[in-house]
Amino acid sequence: MKRTSLFLAGLVVISLTASAQSPDFAAEGKAWWAHVQFLADDTLEGRNAGTPGYDKAVDYVESQFKAIGLKPAGTSGFRQPVKFENRSFGQTLPELSLIRDGKEEPLAFGQDATLNARGELDGTIDARLVFVGHGLSIPEAGWDDLAGVDLRGKVAVYVNAFPPIKVPDNVRSHANTADERWAAAKRAGAIGIASMPIPPATPPAPAAAGNPPAPPAPVVAIADRDVQNLSGQKIALTITAAGRRSFSPAALTRLPTSASSPATASRFRSSSSRRG
Repeated sequence: MKRTSLFLAGLVVISLTASAQSPDFAAEGKAWWAHVQFLADDTLEGRNAGTPGYDKAVDYVESQFKAIGLKPAGTSGFRQPVKFENRSFGQTLPELSLIRDGKEEPLAFGQDATLNARGELDGTIDARLVFVGHGLSIPEAGWDDLAGVDLRGKVAVYVNAFPPIKVPDNVRSHANTADERWAAAKRAGAIGIASMPIPPATPPAPAAAGNPPAPPAPVVAIADRDVQNLSGQKIALTITAAGRRSFSPAALTRLPTSASSPATASRFRSSSSRRG
């Protein structure tokens, strides 16, 4: 299912002084806070797309753009329709398994790993797994987990943590995201990613028997692949603390591409039927 909404850049407030006098920070602060109060008011209903509150927020931001003299660059003034698509697996759980030495090891969905609907997989895929440490490439810090690793057609398995390096907070915040990890893995030829948690201090207790796991939650994504941050990502796997033992080598350091550890010598197989 595809739906259309309106995209409008966030409110930008520009204050210019017409003279060489010192800026009135108190007045500028009050003006900024007035914008926050309006846009955060409960009457705007959280600004959820399609609600009257969202329309009020759009009208307000548009009026402020006009007031400060910005020139429209959308297809309809300051506005431009953007198509979204809803991705889901319906009510059918994807099937996951690891293959070692020709033997297939089924994984318990929800207990060992989960599959995110943002991945583009629709059908069955069989791909090798390669452990890539923290999965980060930060040139300004001289850190590159992917240097010399062949990821062409493979799934990059990484520890979802920041490496022991010192970088400015803004660099850390930018690099330590799913989008940046995927961008680096994609440049290296990967077709998917699998994140795992840091090893727990004590082994997790076996999951108690209960209700079957729920299907992955639906994901809404921009339909235009040219502007999708995660385009080309067929597999988006999250490994649980319990399932970590099936995927990871004992150490967290990056393994050479020729290593024969379980993580690098295994293949991952997933079958799913996409809806929407």
